[in-house]
Amino acid sequence: MRPDSPRFQRREFFQAAATASAAAISWGNCSSSATEPNPPLPTRRLGKTGFEVTIATVEASQPADSLGRLLRLAYANGVRSFDTADCYASSEQSLATWMHASPRVRETIFLSTKDHPRAPSEMEAMLDRRLAALKLDRVDLFYLHNLGSRSGAEEAVALLKSQAFEKAVRAMKSSGKARLVGFSTHHREQARLIDAAAERGFIDVILLDYPFGRKQTSTFNRALDLAHRRGIGLIANGSTLPTDSGSGRDVSTLQAALHAIWMDERISSCSLSLRNTKHIRDVVSAARSFHQADSGDPG
Repeated sequence: MRPDSPRFQRREFFQAAATASAAAISWGNCSSSATEPNPPLPTRRLGKTGFEVTIATVEASQPADSLGRLLRLAYANGVRSFDTADCYASSEQSLATWMHASPRVRETIFLSTKDHPRAPSEMEAMLDRRLAALKLDRVDLFYLHNLGSRSGAEEAVALLKSQAFEKAVRAMKSSGKARLVGFSTHHREQARLIDAAAERGFIDVILLDYPFGRKQTSTFNRALDLAHRRGIGLIANGSTLPTDSGSGRDVSTLQAALHAIWMDERISSCSLSLRNTKHIRDVVSAARSFHQADSGDPG
């Protein structure tokens, strides 16, 4: 379903809330075993990249003392898409330790990382540093992080349209160190950045702020339409979603929010920092119940 109508956010939110609440009982018990993981969560194609990602992605930005345990628990319960960054404290170390202890994990997950290059000439060296921190020779996706936040929209658009940037992106992919290259943005004029990427055609993935809880502007919708038609993978940043979800038969605000986002077929996944066991349980419940409702399977 497309969020073109002004009534979409409110109407679909409450429809999703009912589904999420009803499913909380049947999916409430998450596995805690990393040796016998549950089946992967539902997946979607990531644009025209050829990859599929689970509809929930773990943003590995949790505190160091709990991150390793939460990564294993999320994986055990079906999450197969994980995201880190240079600025996520000990995230890279925790991921490296986990993947070294369980080599099969790297073979079964989609892994992205981020850094903050100010110019195309800095990108390859930053990717090398991220790979060294992760103790890997390749990641699936490298993002330019928070594009536009430091420089402003004008400079970010100019970068996206530049030949130097395109050359740097293609060189990174040709090296095999990053299979895909994209950018994340929280800029209030993110539609301009999305438009520029779609116009140029060499960006693979965009991690964007999805305007949950407020009406999507026509400018934002047109930008997403264009990017989707051009085959760019679109991932929603879930950092602003509510986390104090209900339990039992109470309506889960978080699950309803996720369902409302996943109803937009342009969005491949929603990236969230899963803060504790209950948060993981709620997200897993939302993903599996959404798949049932979307496929018409009564469960």
